[in-house]
Amino acid sequence: MLCMDKQNEKSECQFGKQFHELGSSWPADLGPPFGVMYCIRCECVPIQKKRRIVAKVHCRNIKSECPSPSCEEPVLSPGRCCKSCPGDVHSKYSTEQHI
Repeated sequence: MLCMDKQNEKSECQFGKQFHELGSSWPADLGPPFGVMYCIRCECVPIQKKRRIVAKVHCRNIKSECPSPSCEEPVLSPGRCCKSCPGDVHSKYSTEQHI
């Protein structure tokens, strides 16, 4: 995890081989053999260092934030962290949604 600060340019974070803009969030992709960890949410946050702002990657486990499904047999869909009831279209913490 590296942070870049190019003379008065917008800061960005590097996570693995990918670059992310300040303020963005994404599921952690650890590459082979682990792949994407959908319950680990990373974000590129601003950090004050002396007289400048630099970007830093902050990752956290979001599994404890999953809501309790309202059905008896919830399923874990591909690309999701939280189990949901069959037929639920929108569930928190999908790969498309930013927190």
